[in-house]
Amino acid sequence: LDTSNLTAFFTGDIDELFKEVKIEKHKKSKILLLLDSSGSMHCNEGLVDKQHKTDIVIAVGTRLSRILDEIHEVEGVNVDYDVRAFDTRYIKLPKENWGREYIQRNGGGTNCAFAVLSALDEILQDKTIDGNKMIILITDGQVDMQQIDIIKDAILKNCSDVKCLILGIGLLKLFEDICGGRNIISHELADGAILQAIEDMLES
Repeated sequence: LDTSNLTAFFTGDIDELFKEVKIEKHKKSKILLLLDSSGSMHCNEGLVDKQHKTDIVIAVGTRLSRILDEIHEVEGVNVDYDVRAFDTRYIKLPKENWGREYIQRNGGGTNCAFAVLSALDEILQDKTIDGNKMIILITDGQVDMQQIDIIKDAILKNCSDVKCLILGIGLLKLFEDICGGRNIISHELADGAILQAIEDMLES
């Protein structure tokens, strides 16, 4: 009922007495950034553009989070994100200073399969998400064949509910061949890979 136009009742213009109210609600989507913090990411071997892989992960993750914040603030798209790290453990990082917390990890083994399964379980259990559920795994993929198979099977099993994307930092070729992914082999090409990854995930 258009209370500002009640005179329409007395003039017989019934169609003008009511107004249509449209409520536009953006479904909440969420991206879980899953960052490899194992020993191979910290070591001096296998540098990318003469930089440690961890430095590039922080640069990539920072760009991703900044882009997501801008999408939310400027375009009103409801996309939230959280940051997780992993070595032999699955580690929840604070959103506000995740980069500082990430770089302080001491490295260690790489239980990437456990991390992917933990991330899938976490995001599937989040009942606040009514839009897209997405995981971006950033890793060098230095794990054994058994882990690679587990990761591939988990992604395929849950592909209808969760979109998973792999961004490799000097990604091990075997991992790339089996699981796919975009392999960042130079710092200056990282931006293009990031933007394309987000675009693909939000539009698919």
